[in-house]
Amino acid sequence: MKRNSILRSVITAILCILLIPLLDGQKPVIVNSESVTFSNGQYDGFTLVIPEVSYDEAAKAWIKVLEKGSKSKVVIENGEYSIQEAQISDIREQPLSVFSILSMKDSSILVKVAFEIDSNVFISRGQSEKEFAQATQFLFEFGKEQYTNLAEKELKAEEKTQNSLEKDLRSLQNAKTRLKKTIVDEEVNILGYNDKITLLKQDAQNLNNKIGVEKNTLMNLSDEEAIKAKESDIKDLEKSKDKVLKEIENLQKDIVESNAKIDRSKLDIESNIRDQSAKMAEIDKQKVNVSKAKNKLDAILNF
Repeated sequence: MKRNSILRSVITAILCILLIPLLDGQKPVIVNSESVTFSNGQYDGFTLVIPEVSYDEAAKAWIKVLEKGSKSKVVIENGEYSIQEAQISDIREQPLSVFSILSMKDSSILVKVAFEIDSNVFISRGQSEKEFAQATQFLFEFGKEQYTNLAEKELKAEEKTQNSLEKDLRSLQNAKTRLKKTIVDEEVNILGYNDKITLLKQDAQNLNNKIGVEKNTLMNLSDEEAIKAKESDIKDLEKSKDKVLKEIENLQKDIVESNAKIDRSKLDIESNIRDQSAKMAEIDKQKVNVSKAKNKLDAILNF
């Protein structure tokens, strides 16, 4: 009765898997019992279908699980993977020989396998219901693990893409903050420039007034030495005035440059806002991809 219960549980689980609706093209892991043909004959065995997994990944994992706990090594010959005295306690406590072939079938890996427990005695439904059920479950768990690993990698890749997009969005947001600061800074600079220009214009006016006074004084001088000294004073005043006017000119150029920076920053902000909107749309789409990948993984884990 216990053996029949185990067998019924395994078969029921497999039937449930086969009836699961496909999720976004996702296929189930399938285990069937059937005769399998190898180069040295045909034996009772099983077929395992693992969706989407690459041949190299599946072969690497299959060799690892067959060699685990055994002193023997997998022999690969003509595309067939075989091992003597494998230790697979999930199937039976005693060593067994495993013959298998891995191949691609559409976008899935097809594993054909036979478990030999004695000379020319292979695990089958009629040989031992318990070992048949345990072999079926062993193969299913192996396939599920490979499919889970693939789905986890896909989810990590989608999450990595989303993180990258969100990082790009943060960069755009920071850039917008810097642009707004540039506008504020340049507006403050312009106020400072205008204040300086106001003071310099007063200085220029004062110097201009002094020059006028000195020129009037010069016109009333007759002493040659006094005339030369006054002319020198006037030249110094004019040089000071020219220097002030040059400072005003430079500050006016600074204002033009600051206004240009403000205009460029405003245009860059408009472009930045458009880029942020586009990036947020990308993120929304990518969130859907992440959700699909997560749902796929959850579905596999719930097999």
